[in-house]
Amino acid sequence: MQDELFETEKAPQKNTKNAKNAPKKSFEEHAHSLEQAIDRLNDSNLSLKDGMDLYKTAMQELFLAQKLLENAYLEYEKLQTPDKKA
Repeated sequence: MQDELFETEKAPQKNTKNAKNAPKKSFEEHAHSLEQAIDRLNDSNLSLKDGMDLYKTAMQELFLAQKLLENAYLEYEKLQTPDKKA
């Protein structure tokens, strides 16, 4: 269950009917996808349309990576705060 906290669902494939069955991406996978997008955005031969599509994808990867970091931080905070019920 804790591993699920640090993973997001990958974008569903076109033929996927149920997004809940989609594999999940880790923070590292999102970061790697973002790095690849940045490398491709630096290509001077990239068309404007492809650049905009890639930019949108990169921003989505960044958002999902940030969400995972926030979840990890919240989990860390929970671990640092003793449970008052105990």
